[in-house]
Amino acid sequence: MAAMELAVDTRPKPDLQVMNSREQLVTNKPFRLRKRRVDILVATFLILLVVTAVIVAVVLGTTNPVARGRDATPQLSKTEKARDNGVKWLLSRRNKNWGWGKRLEAEAVMAVILADDSWLNWSNADTVASINRMHIDILAALAKNATLDTPDWYGGKLAQYVCALVATCSHPRDFYGFDLVNLLEDHVANYPKHDFNHNFAFAWGVLALCNAGGTVKTEHIEQLTNSAGNYSFGVEEAALTVMALRCLEPDVPSVGGAISQGKNHLLSAYNPVDHSFGDVHQTAWAAQALNAIGGYSNLTNQSNDFLVSKQGKDGSFAQVSTTVQVLPSLAGRSYFDIKNMSKTMCRQSTIPTTTTSPTRYIRIKVTVVSDLVNTTAVNSTFSVEIPAGASLFDALVLLQQNDASFSFSSTSSQWGEQVTSVMGVASGSSTRTYWMTKKLPDEALTVSVDNFKPTDGSHIEFRLTSY
Repeated sequence: MAAMELAVDTRPKPDLQVMNSREQLVTNKPFRLRKRRVDILVATFLILLVVTAVIVAVVLGTTNPVARGRDATPQLSKTEKARDNGVKWLLSRRNKNWGWGKRLEAEAVMAVILADDSWLNWSNADTVASINRMHIDILAALAKNATLDTPDWYGGKLAQYVCALVATCSHPRDFYGFDLVNLLEDHVANYPKHDFNHNFAFAWGVLALCNAGGTVKTEHIEQLTNSAGNYSFGVEEAALTVMALRCLEPDVPSVGGAISQGKNHLLSAYNPVDHSFGDVHQTAWAAQALNAIGGYSNLTNQSNDFLVSKQGKDGSFAQVSTTVQVLPSLAGRSYFDIKNMSKTMCRQSTIPTTTTSPTRYIRIKVTVVSDLVNTTAVNSTFSVEIPAGASLFDALVLLQQNDASFSFSSTSSQWGEQVTSVMGVASGSSTRTYWMTKKLPDEALTVSVDNFKPTDGSHIEFRLTSY
């Protein structure tokens, strides 16, 4: 029997597992494509999330003071630092009565507000004290002469106080019952009179009437325009004339030519070497005027560099009268800005209109008695008008300013102002005497004179007493 041969298939057998896998790949292709799309979307989302986080971190780092750390305080320019230091110095120069003396209150108050309008805040006692001191200055003068027909107050000085009242949201038209705008209109109409006899002072009068909404007649405008280009007081007069005419220009466009002449006069005084317009005072005035005209920021920035170079280490510009002119310039402002600033600030301000009611003006009496042995005999009674709410110390200051026969001095202590001398009669430990103060008929004062507020009709006695 023939042997049977089995045919053996030696071809490689297909791997069923691989085949199954390939079949699965083929049959699951749509699934894998969907999965890949999801993976791409997830990755994209994560990338966007990271980018967003970086952006948020950057934004927070530039707007969040905590995140910025040392960069939380804005970096001030050299001029801004000089301005702030100047304001601090000026405020530090106030006397114990919260004023600057020598009728500088109006110029100083305007300078501080033009340099830092945030200072005008009725909730700030520092502000209130100085504004009230300015009020008392005017009231003291009005108590002595209701028309302010004196060389000290006629025209220019009254104009400064009217501008300052506008800047502090007060009402010069009804200032404790006095119409200061009407008084100033009369002064301007009577030009020249007293020391109100030159265009620098006259320009103050016109600027104040413009700021306060007073009447500026055609002849008053011509007084400034006819002399344009010819300024007796040089840079200062040209600068103030320009500011007064700029205030009028929206209603009187014809003053534009005189403004240009004033501008040309100022520019002719410019020194390109040190960027000044003369001395510090003149440069400050010129810069203010150019600020009022507008379009000269490069020039005024350079002049401000000159001013900053002249600032003392204490923040001053030598003296109060110069510092008050420099500060508005360092802030890029001028007296021309008072009118427009007041429209905004006084609409937002919380300062009450304390000057609108005559009932806030009261009268008191002050009697001084000195009848001790070996002392100068005194027995005098005075009358003085003061704002309601003013202290007895304020009343004494007003009385001393208005009546040459009355004088007093005091010292500051932890208990307040202590009167040490009245009408030349001094108290002291060597004579074992003091000035006893009482509200007549028989109410001894238990607080210092700066903490006691008299009421209308009060009669206060100062009597030299031994102990």
